[in-house]
Amino acid sequence: NDREKILKIYVEKNNFELLTSSLESRSESRPSSPASVELAATSMSSSGDMPTDVKNILTLLNNMLASLSEIKETNANLLQRMVVAEQQIVDMGDEQCKMADNTRDLQKQIEALRIRIDDQENCSQRNNLRMVGFPENVEQGKPIKFLLETLPGLLKLSDDVILDIKRAHRSLVPKPSEGQISRPFIVKFLLFQVKERRQQASWARYNGRIQIFPDLFRNLQERRWKFFSVKQRIKGLGLKYGLFFPAVLRVTVEGETKSFSTPQEVELFIKK
Repeated sequence: NDREKILKIYVEKNNFELLTSSLESRSESRPSSPASVELAATSMSSSGDMPTDVKNILTLLNNMLASLSEIKETNANLLQRMVVAEQQIVDMGDEQCKMADNTRDLQKQIEALRIRIDDQENCSQRNNLRMVGFPENVEQGKPIKFLLETLPGLLKLSDDVILDIKRAHRSLVPKPSEGQISRPFIVKFLLFQVKERRQQASWARYNGRIQIFPDLFRNLQERRWKFFSVKQRIKGLGLKYGLFFPAVLRVTVEGETKSFSTPQEVELFIKK
């Protein structure tokens, strides 16, 4: 039986060689690539000895099986690397989602801290007034003494009023040249009530016009300024209103007082 199988393989191989020779004779006009010629010469060469040819065939089959094994191993390695890469991509996506959540939380915390800092800064200046119009060097280096002597008569205060000035100085900007606008006084009162009473006298005259404003940070000034247009509309409606610290507009309608933190809220209230 083994001999018959070997003989059958040998006959089929010879028939294949005959068929190959016939095809090569038909395609002599077409040049073959060096790779195909080399493959044909290597795989189909015959020695004329059947055992040797069978051995060559088995060797070729073993080489093909070895190549297939290498391909399978390579594919398995690639598959494993793809699985690892997919898992890494999934992990990176999860980490990115966590980072986005952490970023949103940090932004909220930063905004809350910013609001607190702004509030503390505004509260630290709550008792401050900015007095504009005093000529330069009129205080002769003693601003508190000058203001204590000047403000009572300037603002027409009664003798029993105590100013309680804690600190006073010129605005911390470069000293202006002669002929330029003088720097304002920044005055800090010990009591908020005293500061409010002084602010009610919003202007007076001391060798010219003296104006008095609350000393606020720029961002708070901008927040208060945004209420300007709605205040004009409320005034046109004949309603009683007031802008309170830090930036809250209160409107009284039929004996009921409502508070608003943004101009948009006031707009909605007016439309109603």
